[in-house]
Amino acid sequence: MNIEFLPQAKADMETAFEFYRQYSKGAASNFLAEISAATAQMEAFPESGMIVFDDLRRILLRRMPYQIFYRIEKETLLIISVSHQRSKPRSR
Repeated sequence: MNIEFLPQAKADMETAFEFYRQYSKGAASNFLAEISAATAQMEAFPESGMIVFDDLRRILLRRMPYQIFYRIEKETLLIISVSHQRSKPRSR
């Protein structure tokens, strides 16, 4: 499966990375490693994310308080959002 990040999801991820980088390069690296592990899991098991609404799925990062929202579209995993678990969802 291909993985495609919507522009806003990329921006979400970059914002979180920059936040962590301000405090610790190690934390920023860990954040990217967690994103990589989550996307690898999604590639291997596309339906492993919990369905939260219609066809929108969510997967939690294991060691960071972030979540990835995505949809399965044919042979593509479309990443909609990368957000902190306590943030309010924005309309999509």
